[in-house]
Amino acid sequence: MLEYGLEWHALDTYFQFKEIAAPATPQQNHIRQYATDSGGISTMCWKNDAGNVTCLSTGGGTIPTGSGGVSGAVAFWTSATTLGADDTHFHWDDTNDQLLIGINSGSHFGTDSGLVVDEDASSSIIGSVAHSATVGHSGSLNLGRSRGTHASPSIVQSGDRVSRVVSQAWDGTALRDAAAIDAIVNGTPGSNDMPGALQFLTTPDGSITLAIRATLDQKGDLGLGTVTPNYAGFTRAMTIESGTNVALELASSRADADAAGLGFIDARYLTNSANHNRVAAIQFSSSGTTVNQRGGMIQLLTKADASTTLSERFRVGPSGQWGIGGATFGGSGDIFSSGGASAAPTWVTRATLNAALDHGTLAGLGDDDHTQYALLAGRSGGQSLTGGTASGNDLTLLSTSNATKGNIFFGTLSTYDQVNDRWGFGDLTPDQQVNITADGSAATRGLYVTGFGANTGGAVITGRKTRGANGLAHTAVSSGDILGNYAFQGSDGSAYQTGASIRPVTTETWSGSARGTEIQFRNVANTTTTLTTRWTINNGGELFAASTASFIDLTGVTTKVLKVPTDNTDPTGGGGAATGRIPIHDAAGNLRYIPYY
Repeated sequence: MLEYGLEWHALDTYFQFKEIAAPATPQQNHIRQYATDSGGISTMCWKNDAGNVTCLSTGGGTIPTGSGGVSGAVAFWTSATTLGADDTHFHWDDTNDQLLIGINSGSHFGTDSGLVVDEDASSSIIGSVAHSATVGHSGSLNLGRSRGTHASPSIVQSGDRVSRVVSQAWDGTALRDAAAIDAIVNGTPGSNDMPGALQFLTTPDGSITLAIRATLDQKGDLGLGTVTPNYAGFTRAMTIESGTNVALELASSRADADAAGLGFIDARYLTNSANHNRVAAIQFSSSGTTVNQRGGMIQLLTKADASTTLSERFRVGPSGQWGIGGATFGGSGDIFSSGGASAAPTWVTRATLNAALDHGTLAGLGDDDHTQYALLAGRSGGQSLTGGTASGNDLTLLSTSNATKGNIFFGTLSTYDQVNDRWGFGDLTPDQQVNITADGSAATRGLYVTGFGANTGGAVITGRKTRGANGLAHTAVSSGDILGNYAFQGSDGSAYQTGASIRPVTTETWSGSARGTEIQFRNVANTTTTLTTRWTINNGGELFAASTASFIDLTGVTTKVLKVPTDNTDPTGGGGAATGRIPIHDAAGNLRYIPYY
């Protein structure tokens, strides 16, 4: 049954509809067909009992049934006259503004992606192909960025990310970022000025966070491990940065062989399009006979002026040997000799070098043509060694620069022992501060100290003593301090031993007004080794026996140093001392006169 309104007409061969606004929703199990204005063009529409409206655009066709009525299904022409839809594989998500291809819901990319291609197939591909004979034409994927809004875009800033191409993989729970390529603004942009950089990111093991691994900046510099390559400001550079070790690894899978080139670092001058003017190179090659375990060598190559090929100039062999012009390693002890400004160096033997350095063989020079320098081999007529030129300059001789010193020898018989600060004259192993050793049978031997000049002064040998920490620290000596010791020694067959000595000993603590001292004479008796004090001249000038305070005691002495005469007559008759005699008293108190000569 057809129901129609007043503006519905059945003509001879067609139905004609007058444009109206959308009618009300028909009752259940009914559909209303009508014509309405759509952009100035009459359009045929249908409205079903659910209130859904379907309209035909220009070109005609039939309204799809079944899945075509699903919300979000995208209609398309399945033939020249038929509209169809495949909601399972082609769906518009109007809520999230997403076009889904291959699925109709549940995108693993979430709701941020405007276009999702999700296929249960061996691969999911988005393709763009251009067919053109024009060089600059190509398939393109254009990704853009601005600040602001679509209606009012604003300029981007340095560091803004323009695009990201990210690769994700399923980790058992969700898709995770594995790698990405970012395009960023790399500099201050402006009108007709948009500096950019590419950043390459990967996710390390044990993480789901992308990290920047390489940067190709707006200058064309490449950075591995850094986002700001070319620290030194070269015209173009590749920078590798790491918190630990960095490496540029050259690896080759060519067949194992001796002298096989495995890697090159080339320098080329881009002014010659034919061969790019290769000017220098470093080559890394195998070297050796052990199969699959050969040694290596480094070869330095340069191109001579006006040449077209590189030549090897220098080589470091597998054992660290140096080669000139290749495998010319020279002989043991050979030395590099420069070829000047225009020729390669050569090897020179040590004998040749020694001959070249011998002044005596050179024209106009002798073996000793630099008299301002010390000639260690000896100079005819002798030579002087001067420490400095200014007042107070020193000359210091050291046996060695090492902390452990040795001896400085003077001739063949004298030395200075730096370790123990000892001098030996005629003695190469001094055991005292100063040792003087001489041939006792020689006519000239011993120590001479001579004073000279038209004055009353004579030669002086002085022994000194202070209680200070060193010889420059003055601390007063105390009573009983030995000021010096003049010892006389002889060898007992194994070592030198003291047989007698003379020594001054203080008898009070010294001050500016007190310096009391006595002199002790000591020797060793037969069949003993003990040094004993025999005579003492006290600080008053009196002579004592031994070290006691008694006068000379001759009692019981059978062999006397001083003979005591029995004549006690005063030669002068007046009780005074006679000329030529010393008056003394014997143990009984008798006055005796000892003649002296």
